[in-house]
Amino acid sequence: MRSTFEQRLTADLRALSALAAELRAWLALHGVDPQAVHGIDFALEELASNCIRHAQLPSGAQGWIGVRVELTRDAVELRLDDGGAPFDPTRAPAPPRFSDLASATAGGRGLRMVLELTPDLRYERVNERNVVRVRVPRAH
Repeated sequence: MRSTFEQRLTADLRALSALAAELRAWLALHGVDPQAVHGIDFALEELASNCIRHAQLPSGAQGWIGVRVELTRDAVELRLDDGGAPFDPTRAPAPPRFSDLASATAGGRGLRMVLELTPDLRYERVNERNVVRVRVPRAH
């Protein structure tokens, strides 16, 4: 049996926070394992906030982020799509390494964490939109 959560997110960090809370509640209501909820929540917040901050979404019909989460018997599948410039997160360069805390710079590590924490992340460009899919096991 499949269940689906689907919304359009405006390019606003406050709207993202509200949507993420709604999605967490929906996943919990459907009995999704807390570790899977955390993985999807982390991926949603990081990928969508990067899109809001960096994708330079155009105004009008393309100025939104599509969010779709589908539950299957075995997995939770997150799909994000946006109308920003082409950007493949699977090919993003690794952030610079630092030798000590004093030389560390803030930012640039969240995307790498998503890539390391989610076992299945895919990107494609479809109809002038970036489409990112993340799939995590429903239970561990």
